[in-house]
Amino acid sequence: MSITYIGLIVISISLIIFVVVPRYLVPWAIAVSVLQAASVFNVSGAFPIGVSPYFFVTLLICLRFLPLWLSGQLGFGRDESVCLYVRPLLLMVVWGVLSATVLPVLFSGALVDSPRGGMDAASAIPLQWTWSNVAQAGYLILNFVFIIYMLWQSVDKIQIERCIAAFRWSGAFAAAVGAYQLVAHLTGLPYPASFFNSNLAWAQLTDQSIGDAWRVSATFTEPSAAGAYFAMWTTLLLFSALGGERVTWSDYFLLVSGIVMLALTTSAAGYLVGATVLVLLFGKQMLDLLVRGVIGRRILFIFVIVVSALMAGLMLLPNFRHVLHEVIWQKSQSSSGRDREATAFHALYLGFETVGLGVGLGSNRPSGLLFYILSNMGIPGLLL
Repeated sequence: MSITYIGLIVISISLIIFVVVPRYLVPWAIAVSVLQAASVFNVSGAFPIGVSPYFFVTLLICLRFLPLWLSGQLGFGRDESVCLYVRPLLLMVVWGVLSATVLPVLFSGALVDSPRGGMDAASAIPLQWTWSNVAQAGYLILNFVFIIYMLWQSVDKIQIERCIAAFRWSGAFAAAVGAYQLVAHLTGLPYPASFFNSNLAWAQLTDQSIGDAWRVSATFTEPSAAGAYFAMWTTLLLFSALGGERVTWSDYFLLVSGIVMLALTTSAAGYLVGATVLVLLFGKQMLDLLVRGVIGRRILFIFVIVVSALMAGLMLLPNFRHVLHEVIWQKSQSSSGRDREATAFHALYLGFETVGLGVGLGSNRPSGLLFYILSNMGIPGLLL
């Protein structure tokens, strides 16, 4: 086992928070979640293991969660509205763990896309129970504990504000890393890839291009993951700017940064999410204009900022029209696109072959969340 440089920092700060100010564990977990490609420590071997900063902090949260839960101090009343969401979530976790344990044995021998293989190459293997099933079940349990612990603390308004601030500024950190990554690529300055991309268990796709554009991945394993994150982060910033009582120039600056970073990832999924948000926002404002006959000044100002930031981000891409054509139209026709499409169709086949049960959590790796859930956790997973 080897502790990484980023692990030394994260472990030290996490232990201090755990002992001195445990109420900051949830915001800290949110803050370090942007370090997706990093690991606090790695275990090499036939089945490499890398523990990300987020899951390390979540393990510490479990150490706080278990005594509180066992002593009856942590829980929700039957009449609390939160139980409407917690119960299905608990059922999903139970089914996920059960599927990871039983279904790989039940459907042993079925061809699946290797959980640790790439989606850009033929990597179908006979299904068998592996440590990937254990790992994915463990991640599911840790995420469940994190959500329950966060919901339990959400009665404190200050804690909610801490979590929002952690998400906001961790995204700013990821955007700053992405900006420097691009500058380093263009100028030849050193970029500490071994620091931010230290997880042995993940494929690190940090040097990708599309068209004539080099794709930014920031603190994530690949540009697509970075694009999905920046789309989500920018959406939060956008609605905060629209609904906040006091919007500062730093809010607008972060919004611009997120949009520019989203453009530079050239992520089709990120572009789709961003476009959907903009269409819905524009539709809502047009509806308000028809009903009320007026659009607020702040809305117009934010709209100008969003469009300007989007144009600035696209202008930073060399020959951005060609890049957009590649992202929107040609990507699905590439060998990578065809391979990903093939994994999606195979996921549908596995759902049919297993009579809607799936092959077990952590057994198959298709492209797309819904296809992942269907092929691994079946129809019960989709319903939950």
